[in-house]
Amino acid sequence: LITRAFIHEAPGRRAALALLASGPVFAVLWGSSLISAHAWTWPIPFGATAAFGATLLVVVATLVAVALSPTYRRTRLAGPACGLLVLLDGAMLAAIALTASVVSWPMALAVPASIVRIGLSARTIPRVLAR
Repeated sequence: LITRAFIHEAPGRRAALALLASGPVFAVLWGSSLISAHAWTWPIPFGATAAFGATLLVVVATLVAVALSPTYRRTRLAGPACGLLVLLDGAMLAAIALTASVVSWPMALAVPASIVRIGLSARTIPRVLAR
């Protein structure tokens, strides 16, 4: 009972749940931003796009594993997942800055939302790994 209570309140599990809950909002924001900016015409190599997508899938799978983890130790995997998410958000912001010729209203919402998520994720990493 005590172990389950610690797992339930683990910082990694709470971070994973928060990121998973906010994920669909970010998907809608970035998806509509990329569609409105005609991202399929950007000069980004297919390998970079595929690597981005694969890394995002790994992050989501890791966060799901952390959220459903029966052990406290596994909840610490949220730290590296948050780190990868910071890198993915940074890569998306860099791609927008370097290749987007038009700023649309979804992009005006997605960019600050990603900046906030970068800050919150980066702040969470030491807390998750310290315990």
